[in-house]
Amino acid sequence: MAYEIKHYLKFISPLFLWALSFSSHVNADSPIPLSLKDAMISATQTHPTVTMKRKEYEASLYSVDAAEWQRFPSFSVTTSNSPLSTTPVTILTIDQPIWSGGRITANIESSRAKSIVAAASIFEAEQSILVKTVSAFSEILRLQSRVLASNENIEEHQRLLALIERRSNSQISPESEVTMAIARLQQAKSELVQLQTQLVNARADLEQLISMPVGQLRVPAFNLDFDKNFEQVLSQVMAYSPRLNRLHYEVIASDHETDLKRSNLMPQVSIRHQDFYGGNYPGNTTFLAVTFQPGNGLSSFSNIKESESKRDAAESNVDVAKKELADDLRTAWFKVESSRAEKDIYSKLVEATRSQYESSVRLYAAGRKGWLEVLNFRKEATQAKYQSADSEWGGFFAMMKIKINTGTVNEFMNISSMDR
Repeated sequence: MAYEIKHYLKFISPLFLWALSFSSHVNADSPIPLSLKDAMISATQTHPTVTMKRKEYEASLYSVDAAEWQRFPSFSVTTSNSPLSTTPVTILTIDQPIWSGGRITANIESSRAKSIVAAASIFEAEQSILVKTVSAFSEILRLQSRVLASNENIEEHQRLLALIERRSNSQISPESEVTMAIARLQQAKSELVQLQTQLVNARADLEQLISMPVGQLRVPAFNLDFDKNFEQVLSQVMAYSPRLNRLHYEVIASDHETDLKRSNLMPQVSIRHQDFYGGNYPGNTTFLAVTFQPGNGLSSFSNIKESESKRDAAESNVDVAKKELADDLRTAWFKVESSRAEKDIYSKLVEATRSQYESSVRLYAAGRKGWLEVLNFRKEATQAKYQSADSEWGGFFAMMKIKINTGTVNEFMNISSMDR
């Protein structure tokens, strides 16, 4: 008897269905850059954690099927030697439960709830993998932006070094300024090496998540505007959360487990038919059987208390999860708002520091600025670009995390993109 989980499951991973309907598969050898959408689909299709959760769900369906078979007759055969007969006695017994004190129903409902818990765990694993994939993807883009700024910084320091060497050779500037320029150039090169190492590690993280090599990335165009207020988005998160769904059904499963433990204190009534073969009195008999197996001593009462405590703990887990989801959303929300507010600020800061640097070079040649000031303006121009990249991609990750947690990531991914 197959158990249809669809009658009980009130949520399903839209990304999983999206992945099933998505026929194209992008790899590192393809001339088409890897998009975030493709990376997310690949992660949910191939990640071993998701695969494991799907197998656990399949196993839970068999548990439901096995529990439902308890409503059907059981069959047993026993053979033994009788002191009253010279031949062995074989007894064939068919037992049909009539009333079990709620034991069978509780076992079935507990199995069903656990099956929904397993289904929710798939979705929860997908959600976690999606967040990690977006994090790795946005980290690569952030580091790529920093690498571009770092390369530009090295080029400018090389130009400054050539300038100060010419002035030193002409005995216009002291040798100490050449030394200072060389030190800043080497520092810039060291910074680039560190960024490139971080970029390699970020690519490796993404490759592990999507199970394929990562080449060029397609950079999504996006905006950081909300169409709902915080309370509305929080309600969406709570209603959509696979974690809360899982914990909710864990509470239900605990309720049924408690009912199952209580049913052990009740007798089981069944119709029993027995056929006897061999011995001195072959034949058959049918009768109403009452079976009572409360367990050793007062262990059944202890088991009931244990189940009730587990149920209370499961309810507490729901409250903890709600608080953590709210805190997580609040952090992401403020990050998006901060990034949106900083966009124009950093755009102007990048332009202002670039203009300051170029002006300082001209003023230095005219003898109106010191060499250290020029180098410091160069550093500020690079730092402004670093900060702009951090803010931009930090805000993007926070927005994507909110979209994943509200189940609206499909809508958010239907956006234009460009290649970087």
